Amino acid sequence: GGVYIVFDPAEGDLGDVSLAAAELSMALVTMDIDPIAACTRMAKGCDEHMIINCTNTDKPVIYIKKSDETFVKRDYENCVIISGKGMDLLKAADRAIYGFYGIMLD
Repeated sequence: GGVYIVFDPAEGDLGDVSLAAAELSMALVTMDIDPIAACTRMAKGCDEHMIINCTNTDKPVIYIKKSDETFVKRDYENCVIISGKGMDLLKAADRAIYGFYGIMLD
């Protein structure tokens, strides 16, 4: 099956979000899981993507959230939220990948 990798297109410069999404996508592909890009809301650049969030689907969702808070947490039954900004967002994505592989480092 697939996993939705979602982001909010209204969060401004999405360079770090794009890098985190690329890292996550590569990791998922190595586990034979198809990453599916989606947006949390309709906006420019999301015309060809589905609108998905943690509550409107029962399929697995990874929400990459640009925020001053850095964390990885499970939300609802089907959602992992990866939050941060800049290098902290990439570190959070790496932490999530380690979790997916069953390697959790503190």
